[in-house]
Amino acid sequence: MKQTSARQARVAAGIRRLISMLIAQGLQDPRISPLSVTDVEVSADLRIARIFVAIFDKGNIDTTLDGLKSATPHLRRQIAAELNLRFTPDLEFFYDESLERGARIESLISSLRKNK
Repeated sequence: MKQTSARQARVAAGIRRLISMLIAQGLQDPRISPLSVTDVEVSADLRIARIFVAIFDKGNIDTTLDGLKSATPHLRRQIAAELNLRFTPDLEFFYDESLERGARIESLISSLRKNK
C-alpha cells in the first residue's frame, strides 16, 4: 500500500474537486459522456496526477477517455489558476472498474442468498 503525505492528499482532493466541477459544468467535447471522478492519486513529487473516472455509458469508454485526454490542456490551465502549486501536474485519465466489480459482487451475493 502506498503511503501518501498530507500535501499529496490535499493536492489530490483539490484536483478531484476542480475536475469534477469542470466536468459537471460541461466540457465542450461531445465525446465526453457522463462520468464521475472516483479518485485522484498524485505522485510524490506532485508532477503527475492519475485521475480515475467511472464512465456510465459503457459503450463510450475509449471515446470518453480520448475526449478527456484532448481536454487536458484546458483542465491543467484551470488547475494552475485555482491551486497554488509550483508545478501544475500532468493529468492522466484512467477508467475505474471498481464500481462495476462492486456491482457484480453484490449481484453474486444476492443470487447466493436467493439460492439458500
